[in-house]
Amino acid sequence: MESFPLLIGFFILLMIASSVYAMVEYLSRCPQITIWDVRKILRHVDAGTLLDLLLESHVDDLNRPGLSRRSRLELKRKRLYEAREYLLRMSHNAFVLAIWAQAEYWQEAHTMPPLRDRDQFIELSRRMHAAAVQFRIYALMTLVRMKFWMVFRMHWWWPFHEPTLVELRDVAGVSFYSSYHRLKDAVGALCRAYGDEFYEQIMAMI
Repeated sequence: MESFPLLIGFFILLMIASSVYAMVEYLSRCPQITIWDVRKILRHVDAGTLLDLLLESHVDDLNRPGLSRRSRLELKRKRLYEAREYLLRMSHNAFVLAIWAQAEYWQEAHTMPPLRDRDQFIELSRRMHAAAVQFRIYALMTLVRMKFWMVFRMHWWWPFHEPTLVELRDVAGVSFYSSYHRLKDAVGALCRAYGDEFYEQIMAMI
């Protein structure tokens, strides 16, 4: 019974921390952005490089004769840091695209006079928002998992089998490959509705 008050206290502290975090996020929220702003905020990424890392395309380097376990783990740690950097940028981009999608939807549904292609932009905005949120969730969960590996599982003294980057291709039922390509398709569709110039510039960033 003594642990019950401690449990209640923990949940109260968790609720307070969550409320403070939500307030900070609300006060520091990004203003509504347009397609012109998106081009300035996105971070350039090479998704192909991250995909190669998650597929362990350089696995031969880890199986070189005479490579000790400590050396192999050092190589894995370097690749994990590299993959984490790419995923941080992609997570940022997904966040920006979700905000843009919200702004597009609000603008078309509530502020602008009805236009002939209004329904098209609303639908494209919804698709992009859903895809951006899904990939953002994948990225955040994967980043947490990467940090745990860096702290605990990528050291020579770890008594169990070390993890592999391949394990990060699917996290909590969400696939990197399918969720990312769903996002790219949704972004491309909305950009094409604006014109080929926007399509080429933004797609080159993500």
